[in-house]
Amino acid sequence: MKIVQKIDEENRLWIEVSKKAILKENMGKPSLKLYFKSGIQDRLFPLETSFEENKSGEYVLVGRNTILLPYVFLNEAGDEKVEVRVELFQGGSRKAIGEPFYLDSKYFVKPQMNVTGRFAEIRWIVALLLLPVAVITSFLAGNKGRNALKKANQHIKRWTGISFSLREFKTDYLKKQYEKSLSLPVKTNNVLFLSERKVEKGGNLALVYDELKNNKNLIITSFLKTKTVDRLSFKELRESARLMAEAGCIVLEDFYPQLHALDLRKETKVIQLWHACGAFKAFGFSRLHKPGGPEEESKNHRNYDKVFVSGEKMIPYYSEAFAIPEENVLPLGTPRTDIFFDEAYKEQIFAELFNQFPVFRGKRRILFAPTFRGQGNKDAYYPDSSFSVETFMKDMPEDVILIIKQHPFVKNTINIPQEYKDRVFDLSKKISINDLLFVTDVLITDYSSSVFEAALLDIPMVFYVFDEDSYRKDRDFYEDFDSFIPGLKAENQDELKKQTLICLDNEKALTYDTTEFKETFLSAIDGNSTKRITEYLIDLIEED
Repeated sequence: MKIVQKIDEENRLWIEVSKKAILKENMGKPSLKLYFKSGIQDRLFPLETSFEENKSGEYVLVGRNTILLPYVFLNEAGDEKVEVRVELFQGGSRKAIGEPFYLDSKYFVKPQMNVTGRFAEIRWIVALLLLPVAVITSFLAGNKGRNALKKANQHIKRWTGISFSLREFKTDYLKKQYEKSLSLPVKTNNVLFLSERKVEKGGNLALVYDELKNNKNLIITSFLKTKTVDRLSFKELRESARLMAEAGCIVLEDFYPQLHALDLRKETKVIQLWHACGAFKAFGFSRLHKPGGPEEESKNHRNYDKVFVSGEKMIPYYSEAFAIPEENVLPLGTPRTDIFFDEAYKEQIFAELFNQFPVFRGKRRILFAPTFRGQGNKDAYYPDSSFSVETFMKDMPEDVILIIKQHPFVKNTINIPQEYKDRVFDLSKKISINDLLFVTDVLITDYSSSVFEAALLDIPMVFYVFDEDSYRKDRDFYEDFDSFIPGLKAENQDELKKQTLICLDNEKALTYDTTEFKETFLSAIDGNSTKRITEYLIDLIEED
C-alpha cells in the first residue's frame, strides 16, 4: 500500500491511498476509509474510491479526499498523537490494511473566532461585498437554484462568520433562549420527543412514545411541529428551548437541525432511533463533498449519545454517516418492523384495507414506492416524465391493481388518467407504506429504504433506476448497486413492464434469495425491537 499525504496551512489533510487491486466478481463495491482515533473518540471518514491503471498496466484501488483535521472530532483531540489507519470495506466485510500512521494533535485544534465592536461591523461589510463572489463560486461548482444560494451562504459564513440565512437567524434565537433556560433544573427522568416531520402511526418515534407514556417513573413531553425552524414562531422557539433545557433524554427519529447548534448540558442524552432500516444510499457525512452533503465544520448529527440500527454490520455505516464513535451505535433493531412478525396485526390490516378498497380483493397488487429526488423536504420531487401510468398499465393484465406511494417529502403527484381511476390508486397521504406492504404482490422502488421491509416479507421487487449514474455521482451507495439489490433491475419503462410481468408470474416471483441480504442488513430484526429499545432507554435513564 502507498500513502501520499500533505497538510496545508489550514490543517487540511490531502491524502491519496493506493493498493494493488484483486478484481473478483460478486465481491461487492470496494470502499477505502480512514479511521481516526484519539482517546475515547473515533471516526470513520470516507475516501473517494476508484479502480485505476498504473504505469505498469496494473489495476490499483485508489482512495482520495481532503479532510479538515480540526473538525474530524467533535471535541478536542487531546495531547497525544492521533492514530490513523486505512480500512477496506467490501461486500459486508471490513479489514485494516497496512500499518497505522500518526498525526500530531496540534493539527486537530479548532480555530477560534471571537470578534466584537468595530471589527464585527467590518465583517458585515466584507460579507456583503463577498456575497456576489460566493454566489458565482457556488454556481461554478455545479450547484443550482436554492442549493446554490445555500452553498454561497456557507462560503460567506466560512470566510467571515456572517450568515444571511433566516434559518440560522432563528436558530441563533433558539440558542440564546436555550442558554437562558439553563437556569431551570434538568429532570433526568424527563423524556422529550422531538420531530419536525409528521409523526407516522407505526413509526419508530410513535411506537417508542406509546411504550413509554404509561411509565409512571417518567415525565413524557413532546414538541412535534411539522415546520422547519425558520417557520417556527418566536413563541414556539422559546417553548422548544425550555423543553430541551429541562429534558434528561431527547428522542429523535430523523434529522433535527437546530438541536445540533446547541451546547447541550451534559446531563441530557440524545437518542436517535432513525426512521429507516439498513444502509443503502449514502447519507449524512458519508456525502461529504457531494451535492447536498454537509460541510466538514457542521455539528449536524454529532451529538447523538446512542443510535439504534437494524444489524451489527450497520454500525460502521451509521458511525460514518453521523460522525460519531462506533460505540455509540447499537444494533437493537428498528421498532417499525415489529409488525411484520405480528400475524394478528397482519390479518387486521388485510381486513381494514380490503374493506376500505373492495376492488383490491382477488387482484394482484403492485406497489410503486420510489424515493424523492432533490436535497431534502423543501425541494423534494419525483420527475413526472420518468413514469407514465398509461404507458405502464396498458400492458398489465386486467387483474392488476397499481398503488402509488410517494415519499412523504414529495408534493407533486403522478397523473392518473380517467380510464385507470378504478385500477390505480394514489395512497401517498393516506396509508403508511408498511401497512401497504402487507397487501403487496410486487414492489417497484428505486433507492428507497422500503427494500428492507419488503425483504422481511419476501416480496418480489423491481428496481426502477432510470437515473442510476447521476444518482450515484450525486449521492452514491454504500454497496455496489447491482450486487446489493434483492430483485430485478429496470432502466426504462419498457424494461420496467417486462421485469414487473416476470415478478407477477407466480413460478418466477421470488427472483432473489433474501437470506444473505437479511443476515447482512437486518440481523437485529426479530419482532422485539420496540421492547428491547424501551428497556434500554429506561435502564439508561435510571443510571442517571
